[in-house]
Amino acid sequence: PNEPRDELIYIRQVDISLGMGPGAVLEDYPAAEMIPFNLGFIRSITRAPTDKLVIFTGQCESMEPTLLRSDMLMIDTSVK
Repeated sequence: PNEPRDELIYIRQVDISLGMGPGAVLEDYPAAEMIPFNLGFIRSITRAPTDKLVIFTGQCESMEPTLLRSDMLMIDTSVK
């Protein structure tokens, strides 16, 4: 595709903490704010539709040291 790679896009950061182990499936996410990202950076890590990306915050220590408590996690919600 011919997307401008320096374009600024916005990804929803949702107002819930994400348990980093077995958890519930959530269908609706209360939006907290929109976080700006460079489209080139997003395309360097994923080909997911940008409107399907959501940012959560980790809340537990079960994935440490790979993921730390309070790390921001970008998730592709189109993957079921």
